[in-house]
Formats: sequence, C-alpha cells, structure tokens
Amino acid sequence: MNWILYSFLAAIVFTFWNILTKISTAICTNRHCFILQYIFIAIIINVVIAYLLNIPLFFERNAFISGLFGAFAIIFITNSIHFCNNSGLPLALLRTQIVYTTLANIFIFNTRLDIHKIINILLIVLGVCIISFCEVSSKIIYNNWILLAILSGVFSTLFDIYAKKANLVKNNTIYNINFNNLVSECFFVLLINLIIIRKPIFVKPNNKMLF
Repeated sequence: MNWILYSFLAAIVFTFWNILTKISTAICTNRHCFILQYIFIAIIINVVIAYLLNIPLFFERNAFISGLFGAFAIIFITNSIHFCNNSGLPLALLRTQIVYTTLANIFIFNTRLDIHKIINILLIVLGVCIISFCEVSSKIIYNNWILLAILSGVFSTLFDIYAKKANLVKNNTIYNINFNNLVSECFFVLLINLIIIRKPIFVKPNNKMLF
C-alpha cells in the first residue's frame, strides 16, 4: 500500500472526524474533554495493534516533542471548527500546513525546491484564500476561527518536523512514534486545561459525546 492510498484513506477518516468534531464540541461543555476522549481511544488502538504485532513501545524524544506541538495543533483546529459554521473551512486553512512543511523540509532536510513545488505552493495558497476568505461574512459565528486554523497549521508543521526526525531514529516504528505522540498530546492537553482553561475535564452524565 503506497503513500498515495494512505493519504486518500486518511482524508476520508479525517472528514468523518471533522463532522463529529463539529457536533461534539457543540454538545460538550469543555472541548478539551472531547479531545482527550479520542486521544485515549487512539492510544488504546495503537497499543493493541503494537501488542498483536509484537512491536516494542518505548520513549523516544523527538516523537514526544512532536506530540507537544500536536497538542496545540489539535486544540487550535478543534476550537476553529467549533467557532465556524462550515466545519470544512478551518480544514482548508489548516492545509496551509503543506506550504510550511514543504519550506521547512527545504531548509532542514535539504529537500530540493523546483518549479513544480513553487507552482503547487502558489496554487495551494490561492485555493485556500478563495475558499476561506470569500466565506467570511455575518454567517460566521466568530471570525477568529481563521487565526486559530492558521496557528493549527503552523503547529502541525512543527509536529511534522519532529515526527520526521523521529522516523529517522533507528528501530523506531510508526506505532512507537504514534504512541509517543499520543501520550505527549494527552499530557499537554490535560496540562493546558488545568493551567489555562481551568474547566472540569469530565462532562455531566446527561451530555452525550460523539467520538
């Protein structure tokens, strides 16, 4: 299974995640509770698969650091989706991450910049501007969703950089990278909630959560 197929499958899964995020954040009194729920589920799935495949899980610094940036990216994009009526628009701005990551790879990993990449970057920027900013109107609940989505893209790029470094570590598997990412994200989301948000992490019994 090549990377193109994986990318299409990820896009399909992410679409469902986006829709359920919009629904769940409208129901939940604390959006961090929703974030932690699906992180917990992802950790369990990852650990079970690693166990069945007999893949060792261990601490890896780069993957753990990437989880720190991933925590901020998740918080920003979740709030952006919540504040925007059309949950697809924040994801359009999040895709500016592709531009940041491409530029970061050029300077950090010495990836070659050619005319095709330049054209692709320009098309992405143009497409994001057309899709997103033409929709900014009175229909949008809170226009700062744009800034939140862009910040999510920036932190997602930092996540990608350290995940790439973790991938270069000998004997480090994708399941171990995911495990470190998820545990780190869980820890920092909890920390941010306790220090900054200061809301109860558990929802009331009558609140229904979708994840």
